[in-house]
Amino acid sequence: MELVSGAPLNAVLSSSTSDADLGLFGGRQRPNLIGDPNTSGSDADRAASANQPSVRWFNASAFTNPGIGQYGNAPRTIGDARYQFRKNVDLVLAKATRFAGNQIGEIRFEILNLTNTPKFGNYPTINAVNLSGFGRVDVQAGFMRIWQLSFRYRF
Repeated sequence: MELVSGAPLNAVLSSSTSDADLGLFGGRQRPNLIGDPNTSGSDADRAASANQPSVRWFNASAFTNPGIGQYGNAPRTIGDARYQFRKNVDLVLAKATRFAGNQIGEIRFEILNLTNTPKFGNYPTINAVNLSGFGRVDVQAGFMRIWQLSFRYRF
């Protein structure tokens, strides 16, 4: 079993805006946090797909540009705004039988991703709140359920 908490959101402004506003030479200006950046719904509801291309994991309207020469109030990472909490359960059943001498036969039945839970990717590549792709999660990074049956003979 694997349980991994989602990475916290690191919201910034794009480098072109940051350079113009504060002259940070490639650094990133933080926006002002004015609301809750989380969207509602299940993981599947918050992930973009062909049927719902405009869905976002995070809400860009929760942020504003602090203005020229101003530092934003958003923290480096927002602990209450996290990407997907990943959970994975694998199941392995194995039976080994000893034959004459050192010969061993083994049968294994494995199910990887037992619960068939999707894992999403494409983050945190677009963390600039003023870009159109901010908060969009549209890539499945994991794999679907896999069943395996294997035999092994050792001598």
